[in-house]
Amino acid sequence: MEATLYKLNTKSFNLDSLIKKLKEVNTFLSNFDKKVNEEKASLLLKMIFLKKLNKRLSDLKFNQYGAPIIDGVNFSISHALGLIILVESNEKIGIDTLDIRKTNEGVVKKYFSPNEINYLNKATTLKEKDELFTFIWSLKEALGKYYGIGITKSASEYGLELNNNLLVNYKTKENFKFLKTSVDNQFVTIVSKNEISKLDVVDINEKMIEDFLLNLDESIL
Repeated sequence: MEATLYKLNTKSFNLDSLIKKLKEVNTFLSNFDKKVNEEKASLLLKMIFLKKLNKRLSDLKFNQYGAPIIDGVNFSISHALGLIILVESNEKIGIDTLDIRKTNEGVVKKYFSPNEINYLNKATTLKEKDELFTFIWSLKEALGKYYGIGITKSASEYGLELNNNLLVNYKTKENFKFLKTSVDNQFVTIVSKNEISKLDVVDINEKMIEDFLLNLDESIL
């Protein structure tokens, strides 16, 4: 199974300044500029992705949990600390990105399986425990996005089985493969039914964004 990851890092350039500059030559950007910065970056990545698919914003829908949907397209999107990432594949897929966070014992008690707790307790330092906690929680988030459901449901229904390097749905007994990686020093996990043998990364840089915005018009709507 192959997948492509598109990343847009708002820390690598000033998106607000870029849009302000381009508004002078493309008045269509005035409506786009009304959104807050993180919303703009997330919308921008989705729009670039839609253009690649020869689709419009009207083709982008949202389910009852707020998960984005494009008919016939397998993709997942996540963002944290200015990094927006979108992964696309020919098979169903889920992705999550998180900053390393401190272990929340309340969350562990409520949502972690006994196997996950045992795994967490093998950490020899607080730093290692926080990293393991983030990893497990990120997997649960990615599974929730795979199914297009909320994190509360996915966190209680899925668990990590370390012996077989699998993520398991305790209710249906489905197995999932997972890929743990890093993008711009940000923690990223991807889940799918089959192992990802190749992951291409596309950096949506400032030049690509400027070219896209200069040609932005009502055809995207």
